[in-house]
Amino acid sequence: MSESALELISRAVHAPANARILLLTPGPHGEQWLPQLLNHFEPSRCYVLESSLERLKQVDPSAYRIRAQAIRMPFQPRSFDAVIALECIYAIRPPWTFLAEAHRALVRNGTLVVLEPASQTFFSVFREQVWGPGKRVYPPEELHNRIERADFAIRASETRTLAEYKAPAFFATATKIEFDAGPTPIITTAREMIARRQSLQAQAQVQQ
Repeated sequence: MSESALELISRAVHAPANARILLLTPGPHGEQWLPQLLNHFEPSRCYVLESSLERLKQVDPSAYRIRAQAIRMPFQPRSFDAVIALECIYAIRPPWTFLAEAHRALVRNGTLVVLEPASQTFFSVFREQVWGPGKRVYPPEELHNRIERADFAIRASETRTLAEYKAPAFFATATKIEFDAGPTPIITTAREMIARRQSLQAQAQVQQ
């Protein structure tokens, strides 16, 4: 019998009682997954970020509900111990900006959990050919590489069948990598995070 997404996340995230957890489930399974996650984790320490007001109204009121976009999160740097992102790269545009925002929002050595569909159906391929890139399924190799390029150390990743998917799904658990070159500035946007990372990488190459 195939495991569910919640069973995988339960094994991957061992958050202490006072941990702050950000839940992002913008994809087609979000309405199913959010109640399950809030039942598993203490709702009072969960923050649910959602761009849809109607979807947000259905969230347990004991959780922190924030209406915003994941590509520009309204949080201070190092606000969360864990970010659980389900179907975010599939559903959010631009997807790689979301990864930079997740990095900014996590504490040092914070945990990122990513779950994504891993193969395109005939209809998703056809839609992309006709209307151009929209919701898009990326191959597992690209997902793995992009997460690492966003300054995360992947602890575990696998492509497997889940109860919610007919096709394989990509699942990864990663740890935030933070540079120690001087004090961390107050970064308010993902663009600033990307620019700082490029600057620090250039400095490291010069020192070598």
